[in-house]
Order: sequence, then structure tokens, then C-alpha cells
Amino acid sequence: MGNFKEDIARCRAFVFDVDGVMTDGGIIPTIDGDFIRRYNAKDGYALAYAIKTGYKICIISGDAAARS
Repeated sequence: MGNFKEDIARCRAFVFDVDGVMTDGGIIPTIDGDFIRRYNAKDGYALAYAIKTGYKICIISGDAAARS
């Protein structure tokens, strides 16, 4: 392994667990009785920038509702 800049330069993809990483755990109830997770806009901008610059992104969740 080289230094950090050399190592990160070889990175081609990022994998994130959304639960508690990209959210603060907050939810917003909807009028229909569903829930919407609250996300940080900065995370969204960073993901959009990463995709725009050619990185592959994978977002995973252990929440069964996220898989439906």
C-alpha cells in the first residue's frame, strides 16, 4: 500500500450502508402512514459529484422496507 492519495486514486467505487451513515435516524411520517427517512443534503451533493466524475455507487440497507 502507498500513501493515502495513491490508494484513493485507484478507487473506482464506493459502497455505503445508508442506515445511520447517510441518515441521522430521523424519519418523517407521511399523511398515508408511511415514513420518509431524513438525509443530509451534503451527502446527496457528494454522491451526485462522485457519480458525475465516474465513480460507481452502491447503497445498501438492512431495512426490509427499503427492499420493497
